[in-house]
Parts: sequence; C-alpha cells; structure tokens
Amino acid sequence: MTKEKVKSLLDPSEQEIRLSFTNYKLLKRDEFNLTGSHIYFVKGCNEVGKTSILTALRAAMEMKDDTPQKVTLGETDGVCEFTIPGPDGKMYNVVYEFTDTTTKFVIFDEEGNKISKITDMRNIFKYNHVDATSFISWSRTAEGRRKQKEYILELLPAESYLQYKDLETKEGELFNQRTKANKDLDDAKLLLKNEELTSEEKEIQKNLKVAEEQLKKREVEFESLTKVDNKIQEVVNQMIQVEAKISRVNNDSLVYIQNIENLNKVSNSNIVEYENRIKELQTKIEVEKTSIQSNFNSIQLREKTVTDLIEPDTKILSQLKINKEALELEKGKGVDPEKLNKLSVSVETGRAYVNRAKTLTEKLVKFDGFKAKSDTLTEKVDNLTKEITELRTGKEKVILEGKFPVDNLSFDEEGYLTISGLRFDEHQTCESDTILIVAQLLCKMNITPIQILGDASLLDYNKLDKLYEIAEANGKIMFVDEIDRTLDKLVIVGYEKKNKDKEEKKSTKPLF
Repeated sequence: MTKEKVKSLLDPSEQEIRLSFTNYKLLKRDEFNLTGSHIYFVKGCNEVGKTSILTALRAAMEMKDDTPQKVTLGETDGVCEFTIPGPDGKMYNVVYEFTDTTTKFVIFDEEGNKISKITDMRNIFKYNHVDATSFISWSRTAEGRRKQKEYILELLPAESYLQYKDLETKEGELFNQRTKANKDLDDAKLLLKNEELTSEEKEIQKNLKVAEEQLKKREVEFESLTKVDNKIQEVVNQMIQVEAKISRVNNDSLVYIQNIENLNKVSNSNIVEYENRIKELQTKIEVEKTSIQSNFNSIQLREKTVTDLIEPDTKILSQLKINKEALELEKGKGVDPEKLNKLSVSVETGRAYVNRAKTLTEKLVKFDGFKAKSDTLTEKVDNLTKEITELRTGKEKVILEGKFPVDNLSFDEEGYLTISGLRFDEHQTCESDTILIVAQLLCKMNITPIQILGDASLLDYNKLDKLYEIAEANGKIMFVDEIDRTLDKLVIVGYEKKNKDKEEKKSTKPLF
C-alpha cells in the first residue's frame, strides 16, 4: 500500500461512504451518505433496523448472508448497494441482490470493472468478522477461548506464527504425556498406599530375623522337653504291656496249680478210702501215689516253666522301672507341666509372629517396587512439567516479540487471553475497557478499513475519544450501534472527539 493511499485512509473527510437498502428486512427504502468521521453510531429505538444495517454491511464484505427472511415483509426480492473503501485505498461499489432463498453479489471497482467471482471478491476485503461483544463472550467457553487465540495469533508474522504453533503442538504432546504419566502416578500412589506398612507393621517386619532366631531356640527347647516326655510315655506303655503279660502268666499258673491241688485233694481222699480198702485197693494206692508223684513233678516243671517265662520280662520290668525313675528324675529337675504349657503357647505365638513378619516383608517388597515406580513417574512428570514450562516460555517470547497492538498480551495455562496479567473476561476487566482492547485487536485482525465493532453503549465520552484515536491511528472506520428511544427514526451519526471544537455531523434517512 502506498503512503498516499494510507494517508487517504487516515483522513475520512476525503471518502464518502454510501449505504443503500431496498426491501432488506425493516429497511424498505433507505440510503445513508457518510463522510468525515472514524466512528459512526447506528442509532434508533428498538426494531427500526439498526442490526439489519450492520448485518448487511458485514455481508457486503464477507460476500455471504445467511440471515433468514431477508426480504421485507410483503415483497419478493431486494437489493443493497454499498460504496465502501477497500484495504488498497480504493472505493468499491458492492451490489447485493437477494430473495429469501438466493443471494448474488457483484463488485465494481473505481474504473468500473466488474468482479463477480466469489473468491476474487472475498480477496478484496479479506474481512473476518467478529464484533466486540462476541469476542468478549468467547472468554466464557474453552472453544471460544481457542477462537480468541487463533484470532490473536494470526496477527503474528508467518514465521512467528509457525514457530508458535510448533511450540504449541509440542506442548500439547508433552501435556498429553504428562496427563498419562500423572494418571499412572496416581495409580502407583494408590497401590503404594495399599502396600504401605503402619508403624506397628514396620516394627514387626524389622524384627523378622530376631523373631526367627528366638522361635528356633524355643522350638528346640520345646522339642527337647517333649522328647523326654515322649520317652517316659513310651517306657510306661512298655511297662504296662509287660506287667499285663506277667499278670496273665501268673493267673494261668495259679489256675493250673489250683487244678493240681484240687486233684491232689481228690487223690488224698481216695488214698484214705483205698487204705481202708488196702487189700482191695493196694494196686490203686500205688497207682495214685504214682499219679501224685507225677503231678508233683508236673507242678515243679510248671513252676520252672513259669519262672523261665517271666524271668526275662521281670528283668525288663525292673530295667523299665529304673529307666522311668531316671527319666522322672530328669523331668523333675528341669521340666514341669506348667512350664511346658507356657513354652508351647510361646512357640505358637512366635510362629504366628514370624509368619506375619514374612507376609509384611513380601508386602514391603511390593511397596518398594511401587515406590520406585512412583519415584520414576514423579521424575517423569517433573521433567515433562519443566519441558512444558520451557515451551510456554518460548511461546510467551514469540508473543512478546510479535509486537501486538496491546502491550503485555499473553495466554495463561487455561487458554485465557491475558492483558498485563489480568484475564480477559468480565470478572477482571470492565466491559468498557475490554471494548477498547478488542477494538485495537480487531484493527489488526482485519485489513479492510470498515470495522463493525458492535454495541458501544457502555463507552463514555473519554472512552469514545480513545476509541476514535484507535480508529484514526489504524485508518479504520468503525460502526457501532446504540439504542436511543428519543429518536423516532433510524439515523447514522458520525462521532467527533470532544476536544475538537466541531459539532457532530449526522446523516439521517432522506425524506421521500
């Protein structure tokens, strides 16, 4: 763009903007000729067509109009014709014919050349619409903040923009990695918490080796003592068996002897009878004597047999008694039932303690494993955070060197646009100041001179003067709307700074 054309843009008194509407919504037949101001207020009460003017002007620069029911009620078609400046300093005549279902745009340049290809027409104005109200409202949602960010970043030089997007892509990748690492870390911490030993459990686990040694000593002592008792019981059982055997043999012998004695009594009785019958029974006497002698010999033989039978068992019994006395003596010296019972309880308690300590040792091994994993993940998260911080610092540097129209502009971690550390939202910046900031940004976002800013009713005269200075410094002509219930018709009013000794210039609807 030449310096002469830039100068022309900065001086709106040299340009005349013409806006003509026929059958466009509430605008039945309206025409406005504007000159001499950088700010124009579209004023009037409700439902008179203020929004329609701004919508049609936007459509003329975007080459599209999605507004439903464009045609004035009762009509079938309409046309809008605008004479407006382009980014190259030339004036263009935009003709916009429409019905409720069709649209047709055509542009004529200063030489009268016709331009009808949509792509070529859009390349003239390169208008990307967003008004101040919409831009401010984007702060309320994550998607809106992303849109804000893209608008801002497009102000950067191509190289800086690509550099920023590259840093942002890397940051996104690292952010996703950190998110996953944090999730893994949370899982590891949960497992770590489940395996963590209490103070009591740590003490038990720490005493495992000592407890195992103590248990071993007690088990040896207990085994030694119970071994003596087992031997005593074994000898007692053997004694009982031998005594039972001796008793059986003695009983058998007594029965046998008793039988012999009974026979001897019978024999003696018979002898008496036979002596009385000596003569008759002499032979029988000799027989009976022989029988008695035989029986006597049998008794002696039986006694000797019994003696021979029980003599080994008697000796064994005698030895068992000696062994029993010795064992009882040994038991009486160091072991008593109460002590043995206490030692048994102690051994069982020791075994339970050792088993628990072993279980806690296994738990500690798991804990150490999870702890190592947790430490590794923590280090990974810290490293990722450090890398992300470095990338964000790089992004801030790119923005800082981008020479934006607003100083100290940046984006925080949640994607909020920030100005001098304040979030760009209704809670941290007042709306009137925000409108001025947006105006500066929009001047850079769009190269076309016409800028539709939106509602400016919150701006006082001081803020309006600042807005005028912004438009003047950037060669912009801004359109804003304002409700004025004192007006009975639609007007477009050119604003002048109050420090200039000039009256406001108005362009109202012509009377027909």
